[in-house]
Amino acid sequence: MARFHYDNESMPNEPYLMNGTYLEITKRAMHDRYQTLRHMYTCLFEAHKNGGTCFDPLFYYFPTDDNVYTDIESTFIVGGALKVTPIL
Repeated sequence: MARFHYDNESMPNEPYLMNGTYLEITKRAMHDRYQTLRHMYTCLFEAHKNGGTCFDPLFYYFPTDDNVYTDIESTFIVGGALKVTPIL
């Protein structure tokens, strides 16, 4: 979420100033972000300590599935558990 300077005409975008539906959406997004960060930092720590990788292509986990080669440039797995496919 980008933060902009507050002026009198726009709605404030700091999470503590939101209300209603926007507050609930913001809380869920922040919760999901921190859960993902915990997973990524744990993976990075283990990779540093034991060697290995955290960001792997799909064919590392599914070598016999031909469908993993269709979007090979932008789809990957983080920490062996979280599939990332950005909308480009």
